Amino acid sequence: MSIKNQKSLVLRNSKGFIALFSVIIISFTLLLMTVTLNFSNLFGRFNILDSEFKEQSGEFAYACIETARFVLAGKILDGDTSFSGTNPDVSVGNGTCGYEISNGEIIKTWAEVPETNGASTYYAVRIDTDDSGLPVDCFQELLTEDDDLDLSTC
Repeated sequence: MSIKNQKSLVLRNSKGFIALFSVIIISFTLLLMTVTLNFSNLFGRFNILDSEFKEQSGEFAYACIETARFVLAGKILDGDTSFSGTNPDVSVGNGTCGYEISNGEIIKTWAEVPETNGASTYYAVRIDTDDSGLPVDCFQELLTEDDDLDLSTC
């Protein structure tokens, strides 16, 4: 076999090798892009679900604020204007919430939706006890249960 024929054979074989590796690399790149887009879609759905649970627990906390305002109104009618008390377990819908009343005007609430595995929402409000309707003076979301109402922002 001549050198010219050998070069032709080697070039023909290497063209197939290059085509094979090109197909493998392009297929791997497309597969990687597809998997990445599917995972980002999946994580996006979990973010939406978390925001739904956050909204539910927020509504439960609002319900607890109203429950605490009702209790506070009863105590004020009885003459106890500096009432302090706690109810850590109020059933609301399919979740639970609790409240703590301090000095007859500060209400801290927390609420939990069962599906969130213990994640809670915390709120604090200040009630105007001078008005017979007990309106909310200040409303804040708290990061943790141990945070206090920041009266400087009210």
